[in-house]
Amino acid sequence: MGGLDRIAFLMLIMMALWAFFGEEREGAAPPPAPRAQSLPFQPQAAPPPAVLAPLPPPSPRDPVFEVIADGPGGGTSTGTAFSVNAQGLWLTARHVVQGCGAIGLRERQRWVRATVAWAHPNADVALLRTQNGSPPLALSESAPLRGMDGYGMGFPQGRPGAVHGRLLGRAQMQARGLFQGRAPTLEWAEVRRAPSFRGSLGGISGGPLLDGEGRVLGVMVAEEPRRGRFSTAAPETLLAMAGPNRPIPLGAARTPPVPVTPGGFGAVADQLRGRLSIAQVLCQAR
Repeated sequence: MGGLDRIAFLMLIMMALWAFFGEEREGAAPPPAPRAQSLPFQPQAAPPPAVLAPLPPPSPRDPVFEVIADGPGGGTSTGTAFSVNAQGLWLTARHVVQGCGAIGLRERQRWVRATVAWAHPNADVALLRTQNGSPPLALSESAPLRGMDGYGMGFPQGRPGAVHGRLLGRAQMQARGLFQGRAPTLEWAEVRRAPSFRGSLGGISGGPLLDGEGRVLGVMVAEEPRRGRFSTAAPETLLAMAGPNRPIPLGAARTPPVPVTPGGFGAVADQLRGRLSIAQVLCQAR
């Protein structure tokens, strides 16, 4: 066999081998896909904090919403109050105690008598007085920031509960009915409730709205369930009430505030109710 014939023969053998093994590769099943690795369960995180921004001061141009204060009707109603003075002064919402024939604050297993010491002429805020006091909460002097977290505490639906909110902005509450007046409010979007429950926040009215430092930034006064929002009396209203010769006298010893977090606000609410800094209010109709 000549040199050229030998080369041609070898080329034919290589082409045959390539065709055989190439067809086998093309007809073979594809390699199995890699198996997905199972990841450890991650609990759902709380919503990320919003970007904080300065909130302008109250303005007559802030949006207005109307609330009808119709009193307890023919029976009884409940709300919330919180101590602002160790000598027996409690802050609450005016509509909780307006038109009541008798008012009581729940002190563990009994009710103690309370009277209205002062009512704000325009805002949905009032002061109650009892014979004995409880550890008071301090008012916040920090300026509110849009997007900040706040924590409302009290007795929604007559049971211990709390709500975590995020500040949206300012508004004005126009009260009609048993009392009339217009006053600035802060508007909050609901984030979470503790414990989790459905329905109205009714019964938490008059409770404190605490900032992250555990200081009172507002008083719970209204809700808008369909939009998942609630309103508090503005901090400017509360600060204007505090000082010498004013409804909330200063100088009394303040209990050190308890910091509040999105993951622990329910436990803080239980702690404050347990030491009677936050109490349930019972209003009996006349």
